[in-house]
Amino acid sequence: MPEFINDLHSVTYDLHDVEIPPGQNWKEKVTHTCQKISTVENNQLPYYYNLGALLEEKLWTKEAKKIAKKWLPQTKANEILLATKRAHILYSTHGPSYLYLS
Repeated sequence: MPEFINDLHSVTYDLHDVEIPPGQNWKEKVTHTCQKISTVENNQLPYYYNLGALLEEKLWTKEAKKIAKKWLPQTKANEILLATKRAHILYSTHGPSYLYLS
């Protein structure tokens, strides 16, 4: 069973297509990504994925979500975080290259 779980956690796709948010530290990357989510653009899905990846680094702790909520629209913060988590899980399973298919 541990071999199966380890296999699920292994990365089987190439991450070179995923844009890494600019910033010197985790907080700056979250701030930039949340600001991009808050602006109107055509393809925001990569930003949702990136925010999910950043929050996953901190294991979705309350403190991490609090920092992200600070930079998201207050009326939509909970919905955005839920969508972020779902996008990250989905595209981590299938590979982030699917983020850019049209």
